[in-house]
Amino acid sequence: HKIPLRIGNGSCSIEPASPSLVSREPSPELRIPTNQRQVEIQRRTQSHKSHKRQGGLRLAAVNGDVPVEGDVDNANPRQMQVGQENFPKRVKVKHDGVFHPKESSLGKFVAGVWEQIHSGVILEPHVLTEQVQLTSRSSGNSPSGDLVSTAPSIRPDQTWESFNRSNIFCQRVTQASRTCRSIEVIVQARWVELFDSYVEYLASTNPNLSMTKCRMRAIAEACTDFGWTEKELRNKMGIWRGYKEIKDVLGWVALVFSGMGLYRLCKYRVDFDKDKFSRARTLGKRMEVAADTLHTNWRQLLAIVGESTEPRFAGHPHDWVVQQDGSDPVPLRSTYLAYDSNFTFEHLEESIIDNALWGADDPRWTPPSSAICLSGINVCDLCSEVQSNESAVNACKCFPNLFGVPRLPIAVQVFCTSNGRNNGLQALVAFERGTAIGEFVGLITKDIEEQDVMDSQVGGTRYQIWQGKQGNFTRFANHSCKPNAQFEKFVWLGTQHIVMNNTADIPLLFRFNMINRKIPLASYLFTRLKQAGTRRIYGVPGDFTLRALDHVPRSGIQFVGCCNELNAGYAADGYARAQRHRLQSGLGALITTYGVGELSAANAVAGSYAEHLPVVHIVGTPSQKARQVSTTSVGGRSPHLHIHHTLADSRIGVFREIAEKFTVAQLDLSGVDAEDVPTKVDEVLAKALYHSRPVYVELPSDAVETVVSSTLLERPIEERHATNDESGHLETREMADSLLQRLYAAKRPLILVDRGDGIETIRPDINEFVQKSGIPTLSLPSGASMVNNSLPNYFGVYSGSIGIVDLTSAVKSADLVLAFGCQFSDTQTLGWGVVPERNSMIMIGRNNIEDHQTGTGEILRMVTANLDKRSLAEQDTSSWGNFRHLPSQTVEPASPINQDEFYIHLNKYLKDDDNILLGNATPIIGGRDFVLPPSSQLIASGMWFSIGHMLPAAMGVSQAKADQGSSGRTILLDGDGSFQMTAQELSTIIHKRVNMVVFIINNSGYTYERYIHGMDEEYNDVAPWNYSLGPNLFGQAPDGYPIQSCRVHTWKELDSVLNSEGFSTGKGLTLVDIVIDKYDISERAKALFELVNKQL
Repeated sequence: HKIPLRIGNGSCSIEPASPSLVSREPSPELRIPTNQRQVEIQRRTQSHKSHKRQGGLRLAAVNGDVPVEGDVDNANPRQMQVGQENFPKRVKVKHDGVFHPKESSLGKFVAGVWEQIHSGVILEPHVLTEQVQLTSRSSGNSPSGDLVSTAPSIRPDQTWESFNRSNIFCQRVTQASRTCRSIEVIVQARWVELFDSYVEYLASTNPNLSMTKCRMRAIAEACTDFGWTEKELRNKMGIWRGYKEIKDVLGWVALVFSGMGLYRLCKYRVDFDKDKFSRARTLGKRMEVAADTLHTNWRQLLAIVGESTEPRFAGHPHDWVVQQDGSDPVPLRSTYLAYDSNFTFEHLEESIIDNALWGADDPRWTPPSSAICLSGINVCDLCSEVQSNESAVNACKCFPNLFGVPRLPIAVQVFCTSNGRNNGLQALVAFERGTAIGEFVGLITKDIEEQDVMDSQVGGTRYQIWQGKQGNFTRFANHSCKPNAQFEKFVWLGTQHIVMNNTADIPLLFRFNMINRKIPLASYLFTRLKQAGTRRIYGVPGDFTLRALDHVPRSGIQFVGCCNELNAGYAADGYARAQRHRLQSGLGALITTYGVGELSAANAVAGSYAEHLPVVHIVGTPSQKARQVSTTSVGGRSPHLHIHHTLADSRIGVFREIAEKFTVAQLDLSGVDAEDVPTKVDEVLAKALYHSRPVYVELPSDAVETVVSSTLLERPIEERHATNDESGHLETREMADSLLQRLYAAKRPLILVDRGDGIETIRPDINEFVQKSGIPTLSLPSGASMVNNSLPNYFGVYSGSIGIVDLTSAVKSADLVLAFGCQFSDTQTLGWGVVPERNSMIMIGRNNIEDHQTGTGEILRMVTANLDKRSLAEQDTSSWGNFRHLPSQTVEPASPINQDEFYIHLNKYLKDDDNILLGNATPIIGGRDFVLPPSSQLIASGMWFSIGHMLPAAMGVSQAKADQGSSGRTILLDGDGSFQMTAQELSTIIHKRVNMVVFIINNSGYTYERYIHGMDEEYNDVAPWNYSLGPNLFGQAPDGYPIQSCRVHTWKELDSVLNSEGFSTGKGLTLVDIVIDKYDISERAKALFELVNKQL
C-alpha cells in the first residue's frame, strides 16, 4: 500500500469582533484627580510641537527590483528584502558575505502556533490569571471585567473613565508578562481596539479637532495612565497593533498559543500585507478546531477581554472535517450520512484484537530470537538497539515520536476533497522525510473481502487491520500516483506495527507568495528546483546569468560559486548522488553561461547522463533582441554583428544541439509563451526525475523577469507525465505474478544489484525484497552500498577473480538472475568476462522490466508482499566464502604504507552514515571491497570514470548531507593525478566550510595507466606537489572551521591521523597526503590492468 498525505489549500474565514469601550464605574484606587490629569495631558500635547516624532520600522518602496531598507551606518547590516516573487524575508550577512533569506516569518509563526497546539502543552487559565492577581467581577467565567465590552454605545460621561481604567489594567498585565504571556498579548490586542474606539469617540464629540489631534490626545492620556513617555508607548503600540492584526486574521487562538516569535514578527512587521493575510485568514478555524478539541478550556482566558468562553468544536480533533472552500468545519459523521445513515466511527489510539477470531492471542506477535529469550531483552530488528517503554532504558530511536515515549497529538486534519465526495488528510506543518507520521490502527481481524483493509503477515499467520468502524486518522489518507507517504512494518516489543512513514518533504499548506500571484520566470524555475529537493545550485557567474542569479537566494536556494564550470558540474553530480541514495528523490542543479561555460561543464553533464543522475543544467543565453540583431546581420554585407561566446555565425542553438546527445530533454525558454512556461518547466524537470538523467534549460537574459503564473507551484511535479509512451505498459499484477512464477520455478536464483537506470529511488524496496526472499545477492562495484551489507544472504561485490571471494561459477550457473540497475561496463566486469548468461537474466530498471515500461517499485512491493519463501528453492552457499572476512593484517608501525594493506586497515575506521567516495584512480580498485557499515554510501563510477571527478563531487555530497541534517562523514580517497585535475576546488571547500576528509594516494603519477601501458614512460608522471601545504595556498582558515593537513609515510603516522578528532568527527577539513611507492598496487588490481591492456 502506498498512501499519501494530501497537501490541500482549504480556506476559512474569521469575523473580527466589534470593539467597544468599558462602561463600568472606575474603582476609587484607579481614579486620578481631574485637574492634575488635565495639566499632564496639556503638557504632553503641547510637547508634540517642539520635536519631530519618529515612527517605527516600516517597509518603504525604493528603486530597483528588490526594495531594500536598512541602517546604512550599521557595520553589521541587517536588511529588509522585498521581492515581488516572494514575501519579505529577514536576511543576515553570513561569513561568506552573502545575504541568506530565512523562511517566511508569517509562515514560521503559523507553524509555531500549530506545533504548540499539538505539543502536549497543558493550558491552565485559572493558574495564569492567579499569577497576575486577576479577580472575578461576576459569578461567570470572567476573571476580570476591566476589558469586557458590555454596551454597544458609550455615554460621554463614562468614556474617559472607561479608557482610564483599561489603560491601568493593561499596564498591570504588561508588568506581569513574564509569567502570563498568553494573557498579556490578548489584553494588549484588545487595548489597541479600545484605543481606536476612543479616538473615534473623540473625533465624533470634537468635530473641530482633526483625527491626528484626537489620536495625539488619546496618546497623551494613555501616557499619563501608563506612566510612560510618548516614545515608549508608541514603540509598544506598534507591536501591540501587530497583535491585534494577527488576531483579526487568525483569531484569538493564534495569540493564546503563540510563542516569543509573535513579538519579533510584530516588531519587524514582515509579511504584514493584504495578500498574505488574506491567505492566512483561511487557517483560523482550523486552529480553533485543534485548540477546542485538544485544549477544551483555552477559551476561558478570553473572558478577560469579554469574549465567549464556550468551545465551538467538541470531541476528537478528527471528528471535524475542514472545508476547501473556507466554510465552517462540519462533523465527520455528517459527511457519511448520505452514504450510510448508521455511520459511526470510534477513534483509537491503539489497535484492538477481534477476540472472536483470535481469542487471547495477538497475531502480530513475532517469536523472539533465542538470544532474546535468554536475556529477556527486546532488541530492534532495524537498529539492533534495546527497546523499552522506559525512556531511561530504551535505546531504539527508529520512530522516536511513536514508540518509547508518550505519543503527542498528530498535527494533521481531515479535510473534504475538492470534489466534495471524499475526505483526506492535510498537513499544516512540514514533516521531514523519514518521519513516522502515525501508526495504522484499527480492528485486528481476518478474512474480510471487498473492503479496504491493511493486509500483513507474521511468519505464516496472516491478519488484517480494518478501519471501517474503529481506527485513526490514517484511514483518511488518499491513494495517489505520486505518494508522499507509505506504510511499513516495524516490530516494537515483539509485536508488529504498521507505521505511516513520510517519504517526501511535506511543505506547509500555505504559501502566501504563490497564491494568485504572477512571479518572475526565474523565480518559478528556481522554486521548482527547491520543491524537487535542491537546496544548492553550482556554477560560475557569467554575463548571461547575472540577472537570473539574483533570483536564486530569493527562492530559498544557495548559489555555490565554483572555480570552473567543470567542477561545478561534478559538484552537482555529487549532490544528486547523495540525494538519490538517501532520500530516493531529488536532483542536482548547475548554472553556466552560454557557449564557453556550458561546453566546459559538458564532460560532467555527460558523466551524469552515463551514470543516471538527474542534473538540471541551466544555461544563460543571449537576449532575444541580441539574437535578432545578430541573426539578421549574418549573410548580408559586412560587417556581421556577432554575439560573444558564439562561433561567429548565426547558429545560436548549436550548443543545444550538442547537449541533445547527453541530456534526456531540452527546453529553450526564448520561444515559449509566458502562459506556457510553468507547464514546460514542469515537464522538463519531470523528465529529469523520471529518467534519472540530466536535462538542459536555456534561459535568455531578457526572459528572466518575464512574469508567469505561480498556480502550478501548489501541485507536486508529476513524474508520470514525463513520458507519453504507453505501448510497453503491462498490467502490474500480471507482471508481479510472472516474476513470482519465475522465482518459484528457478533452482538457482540470484539477485545482482547496481545503481544504474535510476534504481536508487527504489533502494528500500530492493532491500526489503532481498531480506524477505533470502535469495543470494551480489552487487557490482558501483552498487556496493545498494544492499545492506549486514544481510546474511548478501555476498559482497561481484568482481570475479579479483574479488575477496570469486563467485564467477555461482553467477554463471544461476538459472535466474534478477539484475537491478546493472551497468555491465568493461571496467566493472573484467572486460565483460563475468557478465551473467543473458538467457537467465531479467533486466530491471526503475521504470522498466525487460524493455516493458512499468512501475518497478510497485511491482517489487507486490512481489515482496505475496512472496512465499517456502516455494523458493534452497541453495547451498556454504562454499561461497565470506567477503566480510578480510585478509589478516600484520604491519610494522615504522614500515611504509602499501595499498594492499591500506584499504583493509581503513575499513576498521568506517562508521555508520559515512559517505565514501573512490576517485577514478587506484582507490576505485582498492576500495571496492569495503565492508560498509549501516546507512553508509559508497560512491564510485561504474561507467564514465573521469579522473578529477570525485573532489568536487565530494563537496556536493557533503553539502547535500548538511542539507539533509545527516551527521555522517564525507571521506574521499583520491589519486594524486586525479586530485591535480580539480585541486583548485579545495578553495571552495574551505570558503564554504565544507566538512570533508581527503586521502590522497601519492604514488607519483598515473599508476592505473602505468600497468595498462607505459610503465616507465614520462607521460604517466605528474608534477610533484606538496599536497599537505595545499590548504595554505587558499589563505587562513575561517573561524570555527578546523583544518588538519599532513603528509604520512608510515603506519604509525597514518594511525595518528585515523585517531585524531578531525578524522573521527569529520568536522572541518582533514587532508592526508599518503606517500606510496611509485609502482605499488594491489595484487588483485594487476590482473584487471593486464586484461584491459589486452583489450585496448
